[in-house]
Amino acid sequence: MSTETNKQIARSFLQSVDDVDFEAWRATASSDLVASANGGDVMNREEFEGMTRGIVGGFSNGRHIIES
Repeated sequence: MSTETNKQIARSFLQSVDDVDFEAWRATASSDLVASANGGDVMNREEFEGMTRGIVGGFSNGRHIIES
């Protein structure tokens, strides 16, 4: 996959969070996603989505700004 394709996927992923569009989030997130936030425990896709939903719920006006 090209660098530009990867950038677009990452932008779409973050935009889906900003839009609180978890249908788009799931379409972008790999079914075998593995994540760790701030050095915490490893999470699967469902666990990561739950954490993300919690953060979005607490910071509903939050936005991702990509500078480079």
